[in-house]
Amino acid sequence: MSVAPARQRALSLMRRMLRVSRGWQGEGGAQEAAYIVSETTRSFRERATLPEGGAEAERALEEAEGRLEMAQHYSIAYPRMPHV
Repeated sequence: MSVAPARQRALSLMRRMLRVSRGWQGEGGAQEAAYIVSETTRSFRERATLPEGGAEAERALEEAEGRLEMAQHYSIAYPRMPHV
């Protein structure tokens, strides 16, 4: 039984985000680490019903990857404010 590539990518991304929370070194410490865990689980559960391979699912994965990169690079757990 194989897992679809989009689903595998999403599960891999979720695992990476949860791993980052375990070793979180941001200013907020344990509180930010708990935020990362709760936000990750909430976000992935909310988007679990998106059709695989769809444009909306792809955007959600790209957004999550961007947030992970920002968190790792700048040690900021919270979403970035969009520029208007």
